[in-house]
Amino acid sequence: MTAAAILALATAGLSAYAAVLAASFSRAPGWSEQRWFLVLSLVAAFYAAADFVSYLPVSDQVVAALSRSQLALAALQAGIWLRYSDVQLRRPPRPLRDRLAAGLALAGLVAVIPGAAFTDRVTALAVAGSVYRIPETTHYGDALVVALVALTALVAARFALAARRGERYALLHALGLAALVATAASDGLVVAGALRAPLLADVGIVAAIAAVGLALAGRFVDEAHVLHGLRHRLEEAVAERTGELAAREAQLSRAEHLAALGRLAAGVAHEIASPAAAAASNVRQLASELRRGELPEDALQCLEESAEALARIGRTLRMLHDAERATAAPGRGGVVPLASAVEEAVEAIRVRGPGGVEVATEVPEGLSVKGEWRVVIEALTLLLSYLCQDAGAGSQVSVRAGRAGDRVRVEVERIPAATPRAPALGSGEPPAEAGRGFAVARGLAGSLGGSLEAAGDAGGRLRVVLHLPAGYT
Repeated sequence: MTAAAILALATAGLSAYAAVLAASFSRAPGWSEQRWFLVLSLVAAFYAAADFVSYLPVSDQVVAALSRSQLALAALQAGIWLRYSDVQLRRPPRPLRDRLAAGLALAGLVAVIPGAAFTDRVTALAVAGSVYRIPETTHYGDALVVALVALTALVAARFALAARRGERYALLHALGLAALVATAASDGLVVAGALRAPLLADVGIVAAIAAVGLALAGRFVDEAHVLHGLRHRLEEAVAERTGELAAREAQLSRAEHLAALGRLAAGVAHEIASPAAAAASNVRQLASELRRGELPEDALQCLEESAEALARIGRTLRMLHDAERATAAPGRGGVVPLASAVEEAVEAIRVRGPGGVEVATEVPEGLSVKGEWRVVIEALTLLLSYLCQDAGAGSQVSVRAGRAGDRVRVEVERIPAATPRAPALGSGEPPAEAGRGFAVARGLAGSLGGSLEAAGDAGGRLRVVLHLPAGYT
C-alpha cells in the first residue's frame, strides 16, 4: 500500500471519528450548530474513502466515476463551510449566501454527469513513490474547481477577520481552512496539468478538521470553567440561604413554643386562680372570726371547701407535671397512629379514672397525626380524664375521629345517663363547667400545632373537638 493510500485511509477514519464526536456535541444544550460540522466530517470521510478506492487496482471508468463524485462532494462541502461560518461566528443567514451554497451544490450535481467535468481519459502521474490516476478535466470542471477554491478562501478570510476582531478560536478556523485552500489549489493545478506534485487534499482535510476539533476542545474547556464557577457560586448561595432558613425556622419554632407556653400558662392560671381565691377567702373569713374569739357554725364547711380547693390545685399541678414529662421524653417519631394512641389513652383512663363511665371509640385504621407519641397520648388522656371526672354512673364518653383536609378532627363527647335537652355546641372558650386539665390539654394541643374547641350545656353534656395536623396515611 502506497503512502497516498495510507493517507487517504487515515483521513477517512479521522473524518468519521470527528463526525461521531460532532454528533455527540450537537446533542448538548447550546451546541446544536455542531450539526453542520457533523455533515462536513461525513462529506470529508466519503471524499477520502473515494480517494483510497482510486488508489486500488480498479478500471479507468471507476476512477473517472470516483473523481466526478469527489468533485460533487467538494462542491457540497464548500457550501456547508459557508453556512458553518455563519453559525460559528453567530451571523444571521443571508439569502445571497444561501443561494450561493445552493448553486454550488447544484453545480456539483451537474459534475456527476459523465463528460460534464471529466472526460473518460485517465493519465497516470508517478510522484514520490505513489501513482496518481488523474482523469482529464473539461472547461466546466476547471471553472468549478476554481470556484470552490475561491469560496473556501472567502470563508477562511471571514474567520481571519473575526480573529482580528478578537473572537475566540476564529484564528484556528482560519488556519485550518487556509491549509485546505492551499492543498485544494495545489491539487487543482496538478489535475489541470500545470503542476507536478502529490495530491494533498487529504492533508488539507485533516488540517481543517484538526483545527475545528481544537476550537471545540477550547470552547468545551471555557464552558466547563464557566459552569464550575457557576456551580461554586450556587453552592455558596445555597449554603447561605440554608443557614438563613435554618435561623428563621429556629426563630419561628421558638416563637411557636413561646406562644404555646403563653397559652398553657394562661390556662393553668385560670384553673388555679378560682380554687386559690376560694380557699383564700375561706381562710380569711375563718381567721377573722377566730380573732374575735368566735367559732363560726360553718367553720368545718370552710375548711372542707378550702381542702377541696387545694386538692384541685394539686391535681392541676400534677397534670401539668405529667404533661411536662410527656413533652420532655423521647417519642416514637414524627407520625403517630391515632387508633393506637386513643386505645392507650382509654386504657390509662380506665386505670386512673372513675368507674361506671363507658368509653366508646370510632377511629379509622390508618389515620395518623404529626407529633410525638407521648405528647399525643397525654393530650388525649387529659381530655378523657376531664370529661369523665364529673360524669355520673351510666354516662358515656365517645371518641370519634376523621380526616378534614390537612387536619385530623378528634371529637370527644360526654353524654350523661339522662340528657334533658340537646347541647348548644360551638367553638371558642370552654364552658364554665369545663373540668380540670383542659388548660393543660389545650397547651399540649398547641405544642403539637393543633387547637381545642369545647361547648356544653347545663344538663351535663359536653363536647370537645381536638384539631391536629394530619400525618402520612
